[in-house]
Amino acid sequence: MNIRPLLMTNKHRDYQRILWRTDSNQPIQIYRLNTITYGTVPTSYLATGCLQVLAETAREQFPYITPIINHAFYMDDLLTGADTEQEVTKIRDGLITVMSSAGLTLRKWSSNDTSLITSLPNEDIEISNKYELDHSLKKILGLFWDATSDELKYNVHETKRLEGMAVTKREMLSDIAAIFDPLGLVGPLIVRAKILLQSLWREKIDWDEPVPVNIQEQWFEYRTQLSAINRLSISRKITNNLKSCVIEVNGFSDASTLAYGCCLYLRCTDNAGIHHTNLICAKSKVSPLKTLSLPRLELCAALLLTRLANKLIPKLKLKISQLYFWTDSEIILAWIASSSTKWRTFVAHRVTEIQNKTTKNQWRHVSTYPADVISRGCCPSKLINLNLWWSGPNWLTEDKYNWPKYPDTHQKLENIPETKDNDINVLCVIGHEEFIVNNYESLTKCIRVTTNCRRFINNARTHKNDIKLTGPLIPEELEKATLKLIKNTQNIGFANELRELSNGKAVPANSKLFHLRPFIDSNGVIRVGGRLKNAATIDIFQRHPIALPSNCTFAKMLFREQHKSLMHGGPQILLTTIRLKYWPINGRNLARNTVHMFL
Repeated sequence: MNIRPLLMTNKHRDYQRILWRTDSNQPIQIYRLNTITYGTVPTSYLATGCLQVLAETAREQFPYITPIINHAFYMDDLLTGADTEQEVTKIRDGLITVMSSAGLTLRKWSSNDTSLITSLPNEDIEISNKYELDHSLKKILGLFWDATSDELKYNVHETKRLEGMAVTKREMLSDIAAIFDPLGLVGPLIVRAKILLQSLWREKIDWDEPVPVNIQEQWFEYRTQLSAINRLSISRKITNNLKSCVIEVNGFSDASTLAYGCCLYLRCTDNAGIHHTNLICAKSKVSPLKTLSLPRLELCAALLLTRLANKLIPKLKLKISQLYFWTDSEIILAWIASSSTKWRTFVAHRVTEIQNKTTKNQWRHVSTYPADVISRGCCPSKLINLNLWWSGPNWLTEDKYNWPKYPDTHQKLENIPETKDNDINVLCVIGHEEFIVNNYESLTKCIRVTTNCRRFINNARTHKNDIKLTGPLIPEELEKATLKLIKNTQNIGFANELRELSNGKAVPANSKLFHLRPFIDSNGVIRVGGRLKNAATIDIFQRHPIALPSNCTFAKMLFREQHKSLMHGGPQILLTTIRLKYWPINGRNLARNTVHMFL
């Protein structure tokens, strides 16, 4: 389809100005592009938007065309079909009429039934790509399609190894990326290459550095065998007569220490009770560099299967009667069958997503299955004729009473891994390095974070009928959070003094607070004593300042915060402001020295 007839509005054409001249002897002229032009950033969005508007315009007269335009177009390519020749002919004529009404001409028609395109003008019929001298092959969204046999094929160029030839990580990645496999149909081949490539990351090999000899030998052996997939032919059609068959989907997941993956199979049962199975798609991932236990990898594979089924099955637009998921891990079944709150965080998050997208009864146990192939990899020559991969296990084509039995063995398992230790009480002692103030540079932010944490704890402890704190933070909450930070700071800096004062004793003579006659107020905070205790006309913060260690993070943050707000007042005003509420202690007259350290 050519989008050239799509016009831009007049007010937007000035944004598509170009400079042009036919030869260097003529002056440069300024032109405006009047239509949507490939190469500009919003081209894809505008073209898609115009198609959607066109689809809504035609909804009343051609209701069957609207969903096709909305969902079957990829950029300027259309891929659609139907079960009968009459339905396809109706769709073809409707599309031509609707698209022509907007000046859009559909060209390069191709079909697995030549009678559907023989009546079209010759210039509108696809000119075949030359692919191994087979003129019936077309390229559809990156895949090669043999219109005559209605099969999908691959085209990989052979690589000859030259003497002394070295390979780099960049070349390996380029060769892997050249195999376009959106459905994962040859996933077992690609996962082998991914495993080799990951080993280079583990060895920290640079992009253009020759790879180690052992990996290079494995790569050349793999690359030589890879051209065998040119002989592979995959039937595009995976269903029988949809109007008279029962459709089910079976998904399998598996993991190894090197990779994990999943695959989906469509099972059609005709009126005669005969079952036909075909591979729909597959997906694989290499195991992360950070070592995970095998049960965790199995869980990642199960989650990958869940996501793949949840995304793909609605796109099939088929009436699925049953959906089954198979795994060989009884631990996974035990995790899924129980509440996610019983498991540790890693497992709980993934189990929650699986439970939200599937049901417990959809999961089954099986000992061996085709997902083993994608989790371990397979050579091309073996994969071509591997019926286990293309059609699934043999028992899928049998009646369900011959399927693997599903005993509730997971409910009898003991010592299931990743179980929360709910009955163990842990005492956490926060050291100076773990104190919350060390995580922030701004005192204001530190106080607000502490306030939010205290609010969360308070709301979590309240009963259903109690009022929970919500909305903006109030001054009382901020003051309590500040007081909590001060007490924690004193607990760290004045631990001995706090212990003696709490027991009704005087601080040791070698303490920095000894000459300041400290005492503990009603809030458990150490304050400075002195003769001003009888001065009732002044605030308690002036009569008895709070004592803080001068080298603590809280004091430094306090001085830095006040310095920003009193930048032009000088050291004396800053020191006076601080002393109204706090008094950093580090020996005689060192409060002043601490101020100068930050100015």
